[in-house]
Amino acid sequence: MTLWLRSVLGAALVVCTAITVIASGAPAAPVANERTYVDERAEDVGAPDITSVVVSNDDSGQITFRLLTPNRRRLTQDMRVRIWFTARGTQYFLLVDPYKPKPVTVALYGCEQRPSGLVCAPNLAPPVPSLRFRYVRGARFTFDLSELGIEPIAGTRARITFWAIIYSGLRYDTTTGFDFSESRIDRAPSRHPRTWTYVAAFGPP
Repeated sequence: MTLWLRSVLGAALVVCTAITVIASGAPAAPVANERTYVDERAEDVGAPDITSVVVSNDDSGQITFRLLTPNRRRLTQDMRVRIWFTARGTQYFLLVDPYKPKPVTVALYGCEQRPSGLVCAPNLAPPVPSLRFRYVRGARFTFDLSELGIEPIAGTRARITFWAIIYSGLRYDTTTGFDFSESRIDRAPSRHPRTWTYVAAFGPP
């Protein structure tokens, strides 16, 4: 099922990323490359509050995004979780959907720009069998960058620009669909330019 950009932004926890692979002559990076990004607190008192985002990668090319939401310790059915990113000129997003009457599932959607707008669908994305998700005091996504064509070659780096947004208070009806009238939101970072940058670094084997 395709999703239009306006519906995506209406109910999502989003980490939007732009990934560009760049060569580097610098010394090899450590096995665990981690950085923490701190957000303002309590912008919307009623929303899950993203206090920080931790991004890390290892030399095998596995990347992890961890969103810390201390005031929302578990994932509930009034929430949705997404990670948006662009790799090699193609936009994607990772979706965790606990809202629908089924077990929580994680999926990768590919996106493409069409005359009518941005269209995203699972069949526009490559398979990502490495994808893992868990929620413990916040959302945690892990997957292999190589599945998106970003090979973890020693001495190279992948520059990632990202942002996060979380909604709660969503309601869903199998007949009428989603109701956002009581939803609450937190975005990180909340200030201009409203993005952060992470550089994934790959060391020697």
